[in-house]
Amino acid sequence: MQAARILQYLCYLCDCCLIFGQRFLSNRQTTSFLVKTDFTIMRIPLISGYQELEPAPRRFLMYVAINVVSWQNIIGPVMILLARKIEMPESLVGLMISFMPFSTLLLLVTVPMIVRLGPKRVMMTAWLLRNIIVCVVFMLPWALSSGKRELAWGVMLLAILGFCIMRALGAVGWLPWLHEIVPANR
Repeated sequence: MQAARILQYLCYLCDCCLIFGQRFLSNRQTTSFLVKTDFTIMRIPLISGYQELEPAPRRFLMYVAINVVSWQNIIGPVMILLARKIEMPESLVGLMISFMPFSTLLLLVTVPMIVRLGPKRVMMTAWLLRNIIVCVVFMLPWALSSGKRELAWGVMLLAILGFCIMRALGAVGWLPWLHEIVPANR
């Protein structure tokens, strides 16, 4: 619940920054202070390219940035540190790390879903399911309180495996949908 609120606040903050930035830049010709200011940061290709985008692609890029950060918090070093904290053996940690590349092989057999269901539906459904499935990790305190470390290890392995499988299925829909969203001239 707290993470959802933080994510909402971040999205709101990004939208506010975008609106303020648009107003700030659109008024720079009429305000004497703004005319004298050097906008060297706006000449950076990343920022100037972002400024040229319409609102929908801007929000899409914000989604991508937030998605990457959340993905790194689930599959990145935090996962390994948590696994080692609950005393998971190195062999199981290695198995858990291998879920990501091996689940990506599912891309090869799930491509027909795109034709049948459409890229947006596949991606959004898989994205929602991966976030729901990874919430299984919140059962770790219960599993640890039972006194059985193996149960906690199983909960963590199941959550990460489910996340990786749903991520692979979502990637099948992500790439074609991305091609539809981003114009060819961008």
